[in-house]
Amino acid sequence: TDGPFVSLETSRGCRGRCSYCTSAGSLPVRYASVDWLATQLEVLVRRGVREVRLLDRTFNDDAARCVGRLDRLRTEFPSLRFHLELHPAKLPKRVRDALAKAPAGHLHLEVGLQTSAPRALEAIGRQSDAHSAWQGLAWLCAQPNLETHVDLLAALPEQSLADVLSDLDRLTGLAPAEIQLEVTKILPGTTLAAEAREPWFSDDAAGR
Repeated sequence: TDGPFVSLETSRGCRGRCSYCTSAGSLPVRYASVDWLATQLEVLVRRGVREVRLLDRTFNDDAARCVGRLDRLRTEFPSLRFHLELHPAKLPKRVRDALAKAPAGHLHLEVGLQTSAPRALEAIGRQSDAHSAWQGLAWLCAQPNLETHVDLLAALPEQSLADVLSDLDRLTGLAPAEIQLEVTKILPGTTLAAEAREPWFSDDAAGR
């Protein structure tokens, strides 16, 4: 904990079922209490840490929980910079209001768009409304106090090159602080890994 950057796990599990993710469908989701979090952060501040990445798969999955934690991070730990992972389609007004109160430089947001192609979203089981995701991204990127980093994935099932380029073009127009485009990884234990081991054709088809 003496380094300038510390990762702090505040949740385990995920309600999402994205087929590329090792956390998909790992229920129940378990959360560290906000008082426990505050205690850990107090220790880190005393140790001279200035940046903390909260390992919470979707920090804004529950709006009330998200707002309560944002308020405490802002009021009790203004000297720290926090790295949070957000879902762009889950930004109701009260979450936006809480984010808008953050001091400049206080929050670095990693926002997972991944793809907005309807066929690909369905194929990977990602529970996301593309329209709401784009609205959320547009709002986040327009906030001068927030540093928004957006993640995109390429080579997803049912995703075309045109889909990737379309997302990149639209996202570039929003001018986030950073765009990260990665090729989808087939990670052990994921649904994608299981599907990759399935035969590409049946014995009957092979005999014809």
